[in-house]
Amino acid sequence: MKTLATILLLLTTACATTSKPTLEVSAGSRYFDAPVADLNHETSVGLSYLASPEVLGPLELEVSISRFSDRVEYSGNNGRVVGADLSAGVRYGRQFGCVIPYVGAGVSGTHVAPSTDAGVTWKDDTTLGTYLRVGIKFPLSDKAYIGFDARYVDADTFSHQLYDMDGEVLSVTFGTMH
Repeated sequence: MKTLATILLLLTTACATTSKPTLEVSAGSRYFDAPVADLNHETSVGLSYLASPEVLGPLELEVSISRFSDRVEYSGNNGRVVGADLSAGVRYGRQFGCVIPYVGAGVSGTHVAPSTDAGVTWKDDTTLGTYLRVGIKFPLSDKAYIGFDARYVDADTFSHQLYDMDGEVLSVTFGTMH
């Protein structure tokens, strides 16, 4: 039992913490609840900035931008959907040994620009919503970590009714503190 306690103590003190301002890069897939269009499994890449002001204690402020795209078919037309999310919110995480699980919430704005291969462009649109996220970080050093992140976005339907923007974003993340 003493050996196990010693190992746990060494792991806890050997692992890095991530309380410094952080730049985080993510890559993954976005899944929309899109009953009309064949829109699913979009490639998603993102960039986030996290900061921990002292007055907020263990909370981190986050600002993120991500881009997604996919080939779609709608009403017999092949096309492409390209979009972007801009979000801002808070995260709460706590280190347990060498892992940092976290939860977060915030507001999100999503813009999409659909077009067809024939050059027909559907109306670009923007919608607002909220998000919830959970994730886990694995510190690699005092300045870097890798992690996994799942985010659920609850957003309005675009005005042309083509896409219901509710959906999930599953990502692998890499962060670096400065």
